[in-house]
Amino acid sequence: MILRKHLKVYSVQYLRNQFTFISYFIRNHSLSFRHASHKTNKIAGLVNSHLLKRNVNSAIIGNLNSCVTGKEGIKQLMMRGKAATTHQEVLLYDFISTREDATIEEWNALINEILAQNFGLINKLNIDTKVIEACINQKKLYLGRNYLFYMKQIGKKLNAATVSYFLKLCYECRLSLLDQDKTRITQFVKHLLEKLVIFDANSGDGLIKGLIILNNIQKALEILKTMEKSCQPYPVTYSVIALALLQRGELKQALEYMSSAIEIKNNVPDEFCETWISIYKKDRQKLDELLLFLHKNNIKLSKLVCEHLLYAYSNLPTNVKLVGNFGVINNEGKCDVCKEYLNRVDLNEIEFDALQDTFLKRVLVGRDIFNNTNPREFENFVNTVEKHAPFTVVIDGLNVGYMAGTEASKDVFSNLVVSTVKYFQQHMGKPFLIGRKHMIAWPHLLTSLQQMNVKYFFIDDISEDDPFIIYSAMYSGIDTFFVTRDLFRGERYHLQSNKELVLFKRWQQSHQIFITYIAPSGRVYTKTPITFQMDIQQTKNNGWHIPYKENNEVSKDDYGIHRKWLCLNKLQ
Repeated sequence: MILRKHLKVYSVQYLRNQFTFISYFIRNHSLSFRHASHKTNKIAGLVNSHLLKRNVNSAIIGNLNSCVTGKEGIKQLMMRGKAATTHQEVLLYDFISTREDATIEEWNALINEILAQNFGLINKLNIDTKVIEACINQKKLYLGRNYLFYMKQIGKKLNAATVSYFLKLCYECRLSLLDQDKTRITQFVKHLLEKLVIFDANSGDGLIKGLIILNNIQKALEILKTMEKSCQPYPVTYSVIALALLQRGELKQALEYMSSAIEIKNNVPDEFCETWISIYKKDRQKLDELLLFLHKNNIKLSKLVCEHLLYAYSNLPTNVKLVGNFGVINNEGKCDVCKEYLNRVDLNEIEFDALQDTFLKRVLVGRDIFNNTNPREFENFVNTVEKHAPFTVVIDGLNVGYMAGTEASKDVFSNLVVSTVKYFQQHMGKPFLIGRKHMIAWPHLLTSLQQMNVKYFFIDDISEDDPFIIYSAMYSGIDTFFVTRDLFRGERYHLQSNKELVLFKRWQQSHQIFITYIAPSGRVYTKTPITFQMDIQQTKNNGWHIPYKENNEVSKDDYGIHRKWLCLNKLQ
């Protein structure tokens, strides 16, 4: 049942090109398959059935059958597909980045070389959109035009996907558009409106960007409402509408649509912030309104946006202006610019109760996160927690044991876990250990736990342990901590609103303990939870502390101390 259920979630294209799902199941079921090779025939049968129902080419099925019986074969096939795709992407990137136009012969040579790479993700069906997408990434409008001309010359018709991608390219290069581009955009928008009844996320995104270029915001809003009935629009689709509304002075609506974008992806584009600052650079109240919105949604800004903020605030009238500089925060949360401390991260009882209700009833149980767990195991686990809670700390036993690396001996694994449990029992009172059933065979682990009178629960080896850890910690209450290096990204992904995500991050930041090192003597070194807020916040004198990331830096959700801050305060 587990295998059959999971096979359904992958698209045919994904199955055809990556075969990752086969590797996933063999890897995660390796314990039960190790001594029962006939099980692989069952996997092959399920794979065949699944693919045949979806009219997948028989040659693809043959490839799957030939590799499903051996992990090495799967690994080689996946590496081959990944390498082929990477090579295709490099060929396309090099071509697009080194020229502004191309002849028919050059386009033909490129496409033939790309399609000659077997097992690559770029194929005859998507090659046109991939070319235009590469032009988008490098903002090569002229080359995009040139490719459309090439398609016309060889008699290849434009499909809706290619039209949509070209509209996206025009939006990215909208400051460089010519009259002929706007004429073509009008034609393409009309084409999509006439041809499509239902818009998917991609075609709808391109259409909306085309409408915004043509300054038809009302029609763009209508298309978005239509899209929401049939698909999940991209966050960027909401963002471009929010930006258009901001430029029209419709702030309330702009923030509403930006909030919708944030619900999907916790990010606000630089262009939105920069436009806001540019429009309201002389209005302290409006600048504060932007920062309050960003604070509410736990958004980190780029250094470039912070530079614009610093300039805007420092050029306001004297009675409302703020001055400041870029600085760093120490381990205690002290700013080296103003010498003040950041606000404490507080999660009150009402907020915790709401978060607890969300996770225990809806996210963990309601979405069947325990599907990999048999009902009896889950019932026994809940009974154990309810009988012995509250615990002061919940420990991820496997995570602790594997700090020595998976190649270490079972004696080492066991010693690490025992040392950790003993440390937290001495320093925090009542630990609860969650492990996997194969850990029972680790030398003297069970005996040591029983001698220390520590409660524990060992789940099946195929079960996810993160939900059990969260359940135990949240059920125990607001004062319970948990020990693991996992960041629970999967569980956070299933939260339904950004407000819930912000609360969960605050709870996780203030309750998660990381073990940094366990000495041979058994001494445990930990990194305690961070006690101060790491989001945009107001200072005591109505200034601001603003965390920022370097331009183009990818945010890392590692729950470490964020060091880089912009400090804005009143002139003393």
